[in-house]
Amino acid sequence: MNKENIRWAVKLYAVSFVAGVVGIFTYLSVAVILSIFVPAGQTEAPAILPATNIVTFVLQVIVFYMLIYSKMRDLGYKNNNAVQFGHMQADPLRGLKIGAMAAIPSVISFLILVADKAFGIWAGTATAYRMCHAAIYPIMVWTMGTAVTTTTASLSWGAVLCAGLPVLFLPTVATLGYYLGFRRVEVLDAIIFTRKKK
Repeated sequence: MNKENIRWAVKLYAVSFVAGVVGIFTYLSVAVILSIFVPAGQTEAPAILPATNIVTFVLQVIVFYMLIYSKMRDLGYKNNNAVQFGHMQADPLRGLKIGAMAAIPSVISFLILVADKAFGIWAGTATAYRMCHAAIYPIMVWTMGTAVTTTTASLSWGAVLCAGLPVLFLPTVATLGYYLGFRRVEVLDAIIFTRKKK
């Protein structure tokens, strides 16, 4: 089971990497589309960056959430069948274990970011960290800004700690997806059924 968990963790990390590439493309696309609304003669509008962050954040959370959630929900559902037929023992925390393993590269990169803040390791650490967590790029923009020249030393400790929030996203979604799949809870069906019942 441990090897199987590692295989799933690698798969989830690969999905998050793809989501990151899509995230950067989405961010740039939304920024270009919103720049159409910049008044003539101005190079930028103050409202464009917040609007870009909000729109992109919603899109990226939906895409990233659905990619990870659906895979883990399906795994939980299949594992429930295997448990019912006596092919494996129930492990309700399997989603958390897989998600935690998939988040190891993110945890390591965050520890490097913290070390860079404390000791000044490399000037490009902040930019590299931002690119590594592009799956939820707006959080990186809110905490670290958009400038390529941003260094970790120029960030407050609060900003550095907030930049670590994306590290928690993958394990959280993986845990939720697996647990609900294992319990055979369909969120959309539950919402629709509840509304019809009312």
